[in-house]
Amino acid sequence: MIDINIKSSTVEKSLDIAKEFLQKLIGPSIEELGLLYSDNVKMWRLKNQITNLGKVKKIVEDEGLSLKQVNLKVLFPYLEGVSLEDNEVLQDMWARLFVNYIDSTKNLKINVYPNILRQLSSNEVAILNYMRKDNKTLQANGHLKTKDIEFNDEEVANLERLGILREQLEMAQYGGSHDEENGEWKWDIEESGCGTYYITSFGHEFLKACDR
Repeated sequence: MIDINIKSSTVEKSLDIAKEFLQKLIGPSIEELGLLYSDNVKMWRLKNQITNLGKVKKIVEDEGLSLKQVNLKVLFPYLEGVSLEDNEVLQDMWARLFVNYIDSTKNLKINVYPNILRQLSSNEVAILNYMRKDNKTLQANGHLKTKDIEFNDEEVANLERLGILREQLEMAQYGGSHDEENGEWKWDIEESGCGTYYITSFGHEFLKACDR
């Protein structure tokens, strides 16, 4: 991680490095887009942006990646989202996600992932990482004993709302009527949630996009 003293001259130097790196990924001028600074941008948000771009740059250099220009529909949500995030785990997810967008060997085109990531908490990510390992399901009882992860109904509901989790349904048979013509019973069937959740296909693709 890049440790930046926002009161020192290293901010200006780091900003120049970040601007130079971004300039390779987009056509328009950084100054014209106002991507990294404006009168309304707080210094701590700027520091988060610079720090994360430093993470991105390190991954690119360590892996020797060939880059492609990034869609502005990805770039703007990335810069906005990462500027508000100071959790290290989520910062790393942001960096890996952005790298996957600019990696020329990847074919990551869906633009919604940054908007999904910005709505997740570190605890929700911990839940997903636990479930993703060995493709585990989640029992909505508020506690994962094996990893000591506490969660609440709101977190589960948020993951379900985002399309990352889905509740398993079970079929219940009730009532019914007898068909006198063929002598068979016709049962009424009802689907209901059983309190067990699993990661959806969309959820797996999202988590894959946030990994390397």
